[in-house]
Amino acid sequence: MDDGVIWGTKDFQVPEYFNFADVIDEWAQKEKEGKRQSDHPALWWIDGAGSEVKWSYQDVVVNSKKTANILSTTADVKPGERCGVDNAHNSRVLANADCMFENRYYVVTGGVIAALPVDIGPKELHWRILRTKPVCVVAASCDQIKSELFDVVDQIASSGQVDIRSRIVVERMKHEQRDGWLSFENLFQTASADYQSVKSLSSAPTGIYFTSGTTGNSKMAEHSQASYGMGSTGIRKYV
Repeated sequence: MDDGVIWGTKDFQVPEYFNFADVIDEWAQKEKEGKRQSDHPALWWIDGAGSEVKWSYQDVVVNSKKTANILSTTADVKPGERCGVDNAHNSRVLANADCMFENRYYVVTGGVIAALPVDIGPKELHWRILRTKPVCVVAASCDQIKSELFDVVDQIASSGQVDIRSRIVVERMKHEQRDGWLSFENLFQTASADYQSVKSLSSAPTGIYFTSGTTGNSKMAEHSQASYGMGSTGIRKYV
């Protein structure tokens, strides 16, 4: 579709089926064939301490397919089901996981990501989990994720209020092991990088985000396969 086509006009057409992961695959193939400069990373992340991560599109494809296998098999997340992922960015490993989860996992598998920021507090986290009803929760084991936030997830899972079938912790330290939580790193080491993207409707949901909730309860906003791509196009064009 031409960039000049305006949303809402008769020339603006959205295909019936679309999976945004296919776009990432195409860029990865261009890298492999030398049609795209490989020194221009798909992901470039630096934290406050100077730790740096650079991924090519080929890296994103391989790592996200491994993550897709983890969440589709071990975590048993099925197309259309929701996976709650915290948004901490204080660790190198979690930054890698965030890229895999938010940029590709859910569009590859047909799963839906529900963003759970780490600074919202136990009460708001409880509210968001009850609203999104994730079957899997992924969290980071770092200073930003307080023990009380893990406690909220465990309490909801044990109470049966939400059918949380699996809980995964990223960058788990030995002294921070928690019963019922799986290690992302351990699963990632043996996960297969062979995964076929699902055939998704353009209208299929891919991500759920929340308003700030400053004047009341936070409200959910949903992205589809198509709107996720169109949003990225808008950012590229106008920001």
